[in-house]
Amino acid sequence: MNEVKQANVKMCNKKFVASIQQKVSKSIDSSTDAKITKMLSLKTFPSINNIEVYNGGLKAVMQVQYEAVICLENGEILCSEEQVLQSNIAHESSLITQNSRVKIMPCVMDNQVTISQGEVTINSLISLDIYLTDNECCISLPMVDENINVKTVESPVCSIKDYISSSGIVKGEVTVDNKFRKIIFATYVGFVKNYSIKNDYFVINGEMFTNFLCEYEDGQLRSFTKSFEFSEEIEQKGIVSDDVLQLDFRTNFKPATNIVVGTNGETIIDLEMPYTLTGDVYTCYNQEIITDAYNTEREVKLTAESFEHCINKSTCFAEDKIIAGFNLSEDSPRIERILGVAGENISVVNTMVKDGEIILEGIANACVIYYSEDEEGNKVLNSVMVDLPYSLNISNGEVKEGDNIVVDLKLGEISVKNKKGRELEIVANVYITYCLSRPEISVFTTNICLGEQKELSPYALEIIVAKEGEDIWDVAKRLSIKEEQLLSQNADISLPLQDGEKLVVFRGRSDK
Repeated sequence: MNEVKQANVKMCNKKFVASIQQKVSKSIDSSTDAKITKMLSLKTFPSINNIEVYNGGLKAVMQVQYEAVICLENGEILCSEEQVLQSNIAHESSLITQNSRVKIMPCVMDNQVTISQGEVTINSLISLDIYLTDNECCISLPMVDENINVKTVESPVCSIKDYISSSGIVKGEVTVDNKFRKIIFATYVGFVKNYSIKNDYFVINGEMFTNFLCEYEDGQLRSFTKSFEFSEEIEQKGIVSDDVLQLDFRTNFKPATNIVVGTNGETIIDLEMPYTLTGDVYTCYNQEIITDAYNTEREVKLTAESFEHCINKSTCFAEDKIIAGFNLSEDSPRIERILGVAGENISVVNTMVKDGEIILEGIANACVIYYSEDEEGNKVLNSVMVDLPYSLNISNGEVKEGDNIVVDLKLGEISVKNKKGRELEIVANVYITYCLSRPEISVFTTNICLGEQKELSPYALEIIVAKEGEDIWDVAKRLSIKEEQLLSQNADISLPLQDGEKLVVFRGRSDK
């Protein structure tokens, strides 16, 4: 038998591998002789570095950065120096090969804080969701010539075209009251709201949201927020408007702050807010697949195989709000004045995908920093950790049940109102980034072989009766003639064929 030439097509396959949890512990001191008496807020930034994959598993390094606002026994309030913890990660899975592209999404599930003898110990629970993308699903599709008649359908195919790795800095400035003395802490979070693809580059548009707690000359603490819209142009050679992007935008860094005096004598905080951008570029198209084939003179044998692959969708963005109430416990000091919110965090516990809808469930939390009064009427600085359970619904007409989803949530501005000194009304803005991939199982004809000569009909003229369910392709294949020849000889027939419809077949000398 003679084999037909083949062409190779690569398809990607994206899978959720596992969700693992890692416990880490870190001690924080004040870097001074004064002991720590109270922690007002805690911000935790986990990130993943140095991922190594091999057949059957992976190794990586998790870095956790802590930023804490602490009170010392001498009354000083400060933000702790950069505290970084590194922890090794290992996971085994038969799904992972040395050619897999692995992505690990870290999320802080819980922080437990204890203070003993002036030292703070933090026990953190970090959840790590592991995803992999393989582009090694390579199939060979037959390339046929005019001597082979084929029946085809179009099947969606998606393959990795390139990888994105970029970083940058968004700059901004904030004018503050001249009585401002120093920054206790400054944090920020960034998110992309949309993007557009051009030839050889793409543009992201988003917002950086900053949160400050500052000390003023009168010794009072005040907080304020500021947002900065930004637009960044990212070079990516070979990218075109029809490509699909799946992006991961990270701002797990400490902002650089510089206090300067403006031209009119005003005090200005110059900000530099770093970010990293990673992701995948996919090319998605419809691939013509042969479902059946025949030759007018020789037998044909088809080989078909099924393949699992994914159709990836572009990154989507959404906004929502968490609205909740919170009551202080009876042993917590009464709130006299709210100073601000710090140490905000949000984690996803459950994700459900339905037709046209995504449901996200989890918990957000933040430290509300406030003044209370002691028995002598003196102002005392306190904070309370507020937990905000949530359930968010995202409408998306393209989503189908069974789709895979990778979700990243960030908290923006959080507003808190004080009612009666013990009741809080909280509204938190949530910015949602999610990437969808649809698992597909497609059957491809991977080989066509030509075999022995057929025994052709000896009759020059035949009348054929169509069988129930047959179309022109089926009749032409049964008679070993080309479809166009059958149609040209039966110009008056109606399509689709009806059961029992008669067709005339004339075979000239060239048809034998």
